[in-house]
Amino acid sequence: MSPIRYSRRRRRRRGWAAPFLLLLPPVKAFAAAILFVFVEGCGAAEVVPGAGDAARAEQGDDARADMSRDERSTLTRDSVSRDVVEAEADADARRDAGGDAVASACGQGAPPRGLQTVTVNGNPREYLVRVPAIYDPRRPLPLLFSFHGAGSTGPKFEGYMRPLATAVGDRAIIVYPTALLDPNEAKTTWSRNKADDIAFFEAMLAALDSRLCYDKGRVFATGFSSGGIFSNVLGCARGGVVRAIAAVAGGVSNYTNCRGAVAALEAIGTRDTDHYAALVASRDHYLAANGCRPTDAMVTDPNGCRSYAGCRAGLPVEYCEYDLGHTWPAWLGEKVWAFLAQF
Repeated sequence: MSPIRYSRRRRRRRGWAAPFLLLLPPVKAFAAAILFVFVEGCGAAEVVPGAGDAARAEQGDDARADMSRDERSTLTRDSVSRDVVEAEADADARRDAGGDAVASACGQGAPPRGLQTVTVNGNPREYLVRVPAIYDPRRPLPLLFSFHGAGSTGPKFEGYMRPLATAVGDRAIIVYPTALLDPNEAKTTWSRNKADDIAFFEAMLAALDSRLCYDKGRVFATGFSSGGIFSNVLGCARGGVVRAIAAVAGGVSNYTNCRGAVAALEAIGTRDTDHYAALVASRDHYLAANGCRPTDAMVTDPNGCRSYAGCRAGLPVEYCEYDLGHTWPAWLGEKVWAFLAQF
């Protein structure tokens, strides 16, 4: 509202006050001039944040410190090494050129999510399916089976394997199967009945084939301890179905009647005395099966993992040792995915 309209309205209400009201604009201007001179003489004023600003700043620090797993996963995915990105691009190009087989569910509707059940030899078997939020039924993704250690379950192992899930991000579908209880050991284990567990693996593949769009040329297996042992079992029994394995702290001493071939990453702690010899035996098996030169190894990353020369095309073998006991180091998740993602 302009001063002129204001004064006219007031004059209609109280004509006697108009002369005084007309003096208000000059008085305001004079006061503003004095304030300007005062501030200029004292120098620029400093803006001091109030208590609310300080609280918001502290809250921001807390928010950054307490980022959700998904946010941390996003940050980690953004920082994945260039080697992994290039390996994935090369693998995509090879598949586009070769037309690898994909699951029959490609192009269909919503995928299964969460806990699933399939019956194997009369026993209900459970497995947890984690599908990326950006899942597109027209775009086949790698399928990664992650096998838990003795005494655990698929859902529990998902929590333990956060470093791997973070490294994978939205690049693959991850399946966490659950082993059955072994009455002799009074805990779940993948050593109870290998033939039965292999049948479970095949039943999961068959069930997912009709419900998930995955790349049949990129089926991977990884696992820890008992799950590492079973990953090695699958590498022998289902080579060609499984493209590559990454076994941690769990190996197989004797290999017989293997079929097909797989790329392999084997990892073990030097202080893991109960599992060290068997895992080294698994490494040596794949070195021989894949035509690698055991004495010709090159360190490939800061954690001391080694890659062997002379392996047949597409069948590399890598080996990681770390100065720890029976555990999965945090850095190993990204290493495992870097190895698998090249296929």
